[in-house]
Amino acid sequence: MTVYLGGRSEGEELRAVFEAVVAGEPEPPPGDMISAAIARGRRLRRRRRAAAAAVCTALVLAVAGGVSSLVPSGPSAPDPAGPAVPAPRPGPELVPVPVPVPVPVPEPGVGGHVPSAPTEQQPFDTSRR
Repeated sequence: MTVYLGGRSEGEELRAVFEAVVAGEPEPPPGDMISAAIARGRRLRRRRRAAAAAVCTALVLAVAGGVSSLVPSGPSAPDPAGPAVPAPRPGPELVPVPVPVPVPVPEPGVGGHVPSAPTEQQPFDTSRR
C-alpha cells in the first residue's frame, strides 16, 4: 500500500479520479440499454437454436446413413443349400408296394445241384497292395 502526501492510498486516489470522470457525463436512459440487451439475448438464443437444430439434423442423417449401410439392399443372394422345404409325409400314394419276384429254387434229385454252405473261409491276404 502506497501512501501519498495527502494521506490517501493509491486505490483511493484512483477511485476519486473515476468518480470525477463519471460525474461529469450524463447517465444514459435505462430503457435503451435494457431493450438493446433483450434484443441481443433474443438474437443469441435464435442462433443457438438454429445451430442445435443443424447439429441434430446432421446426427439423424448420419445415424440413418449408418443404419441403411448395415441393412442389405435389393434381393439377397440365394442360399447355396436351397430353400428349406419340409420332407413329404408318406401317404397311401407314396408308400412303395412290393412287387413279388419269383426266385427259382432247384429241387434236389431233379437234376439240379443244391450248393452246400462253405466249409472253410480263406484268410484275407494283406501282402499284395
